[in-house]
Amino acid sequence: MITTTENKLFLVSLSDPAERLQIQFVPLEFQMGRNSDIEDIKIIGRNQPLTHWSGGSSELRLALDFYTENSTEKITEKINWLEKFTFSDGYKSPPSYLKLVWGGMFDNDIFIVKSVNATPNIS
Repeated sequence: MITTTENKLFLVSLSDPAERLQIQFVPLEFQMGRNSDIEDIKIIGRNQPLTHWSGGSSELRLALDFYTENSTEKITEKINWLEKFTFSDGYKSPPSYLKLVWGGMFDNDIFIVKSVNATPNIS
């Protein structure tokens, strides 16, 4: 089991070659959710359709904070690293998978990056 120390968080790519990104600050908040895909099957003559469970998904949203003294280039590099996982050539290869290493919280989970939204806070 891999654990973090000193409140550090790592994103590790499971592609070849494996890469990792250290997040300096543990997110102050994160959102976890689960969705079920339920399909209606319309039957002629019935008032209510039959329903069929066709799958489900889990979602994790993190608000990450990057800080580098006097250098926005390093912050941009980290954001670009995350953004590259939102692109894939589905005909040639599957999406890239990431592992979130944060204590033992997500030991059995593998993630796909669906979106990255960067909000600069330069002061």
